Amino acid sequence: GASDDADPLRVESLPAHGVHRMQTKFGALGIVFAPSGTAGYDDLRVHATPMSLRGTTVLVAALCDVVRSMEASGRNRDRTTLPTLRRLLQLSVVT
Repeated sequence: GASDDADPLRVESLPAHGVHRMQTKFGALGIVFAPSGTAGYDDLRVHATPMSLRGTTVLVAALCDVVRSMEASGRNRDRTTLPTLRRLLQLSVVT
């Protein structure tokens, strides 16, 4: 019989441009292969922080790179968040 489970998402099946949005049981998820203002994964992994997620190590983009990407995107929804993120970035800089 047919399975109720959907086929697993394969990265190879996604186009390498644009934002891919999906809903998961944990909430909304957006996948962006080359965020605005960056050169993609190799650029972002330089400052990324490795974190464990249910036993799998994932790289999480650094706040400085998130801010850089949001500034470059020019999206209205980012403009309201950017002042807070810039302030957090300033507070996180150790002198």
